[in-house]
Amino acid sequence: MVTIAQLEAIPFLDGSALHGRFIPSLTFHDVDWRLWIAAGNQGEMLLEMKGVPAEACYFARDAESKNDLYIPFFDFLAQRVNFLQMQRAFGGIKDDIFNLSGSLAKLALLEQSHDAVPHGLSRMAAGEVEYFMVVLRSLFDLFQEVLMKLWDTVKLFDASVRKQKLKPSFADMLTFKGEPADAAMIAQRFGLPMEVAAQYARARTIFDGLKKIRDNLVHNGSQLPHIFGGEGPFVIALRDNPFPNLGIWEEAERQTNDLVPLLPVLEILLCRSFLVCDELAAAFQRMIQLPPPIAPGMSFFARGYFTGRLVGAIASGHRRANLSPLSPSTEH
Repeated sequence: MVTIAQLEAIPFLDGSALHGRFIPSLTFHDVDWRLWIAAGNQGEMLLEMKGVPAEACYFARDAESKNDLYIPFFDFLAQRVNFLQMQRAFGGIKDDIFNLSGSLAKLALLEQSHDAVPHGLSRMAAGEVEYFMVVLRSLFDLFQEVLMKLWDTVKLFDASVRKQKLKPSFADMLTFKGEPADAAMIAQRFGLPMEVAAQYARARTIFDGLKKIRDNLVHNGSQLPHIFGGEGPFVIALRDNPFPNLGIWEEAERQTNDLVPLLPVLEILLCRSFLVCDELAAAFQRMIQLPPPIAPGMSFFARGYFTGRLVGAIASGHRRANLSPLSPSTEH
């Protein structure tokens, strides 16, 4: 195996911060690409390679391409809480991010396939939307696994507070005995600071949206398609909007018979899901003294065949959220 002494030779890593932690990537961009790989019969050699990654995560001061993705909570996982026991969950989150980008690309491809597939596109789109929802839920639960393990390491100064183990399921953090739990209940159950509990409580809007999309568009219990495909983008009936209080669509996007584009709903879900994780990560960082970043002065980026889709979707989600009478800070 590669030793810490060998890793210390990489100029971008802080060798003093590597003990007990995994390194999520040995790919760096600093003027040019620099990549290291483990080689040898037992991975005991560390070799620098030349090349340009097609799909990878990397450290850099700035994104090498406008299509490369930066997400604050993903940087938090890669730089600050990359403890060995978190490695499995981190790998799952990385795959979920790339899979979400591929899912958006597939929906765009389906929208352009009317000539090749004259019938059944709506069913194909429904399957892809369900997959998108499943991956988002997976990302939440994997992130919750990290937070649960991180919370296990915390020792409270206030002995009167009863710290309890967090639930492994993100959804279970939001309910108690089958009923929605508010921030005060979440704080009391787990001994969490109110700031962190409030971030959990605010996530309920996203989970309600995920459920309503599955109920309204995928598992509607009828033979009538609730996603409509034609010559343009997939559309849904306005009544199936899982966020009726949000002004998601611009007036020019609305079609006759109260039909509206599907993609903006997915963009809002994606944007706000990432925002929930970003704000939880920020709250935990303010609460817990964490080790320094392993690549100081750099950030962590995801670069893939379709990550530009996520970059565009997140930007659109933020823009459309500004059309809303509600903001993330006033939903609860």
